[in-house]
Amino acid sequence: GGSILERFSGGDPSRLEATVGKYATETKSTSKAKAGNSKYPKLSTPSSPFYKVTQKRLQGVEKKLNEFNEKMDETLRLGDEEIGVLTRGIAVLQNTSSYHVSKFEPPFFAVVEKLLKWPTANVFPVMDMITAMFFHPHGVESFQSQKTGGVLLTAIISDISGHVLSGNKFAAKFGVKALANLAGSRRFQQGLTSMQSSDKQAIVNENRDIILGQFQSILSDKTVKSVPKISTVLATFTQNVAVCIAANKTESFFEGARK
Repeated sequence: GGSILERFSGGDPSRLEATVGKYATETKSTSKAKAGNSKYPKLSTPSSPFYKVTQKRLQGVEKKLNEFNEKMDETLRLGDEEIGVLTRGIAVLQNTSSYHVSKFEPPFFAVVEKLLKWPTANVFPVMDMITAMFFHPHGVESFQSQKTGGVLLTAIISDISGHVLSGNKFAAKFGVKALANLAGSRRFQQGLTSMQSSDKQAIVNENRDIILGQFQSILSDKTVKSVPKISTVLATFTQNVAVCIAANKTESFFEGARK
């Protein structure tokens, strides 16, 4: 029971900041202890997305999504029209030369929501697709504009977090990459602060707390940390979440200065 926020480990930015700082310190120490160059990323532009999904990989993603779709029961299976929407959305992602002008059609987001309801064992190609979407310059912006106050984006993050925290290491590996790209998006960071001026302030403030709380839960999760080769992904994720915290604090500072 309880609210959505109560299902997660708190959305207090100061608590999340402590979690981020602790993980970043641990990661730096581990990297320094290894021979050779440190794997801890040196981020000169921490607001840039970090994980690309190649055109060839997206072809495999589409093939795997169609394969899994055939195995789903009627409530989760995409119909012919939805398959068409999915195909066009993946085509947008594959055409990287048009990223500066291309956008996703609104029905595509409903298809993504439906795909995230698939069983965790089948959701990894969906995560790959979302990682690419969050790399697209209009991906996060499009999610945020679909419903007032970024409610759709919050729902998407909740679904991804549920899979990441399910105990399935495969889902954790793919899901954290998607969330790392999201947290690294300048649009997302700006969204955390612009929410303050929304007419639906109470709703968007709760959404922001939910998002920060989920980030904290993921960074604290032992199963996620145990995934092979995920330390670098989590380090990037940690850096990007830290930028989100800074954006949130900056807005709070200016809000206080206006009073």
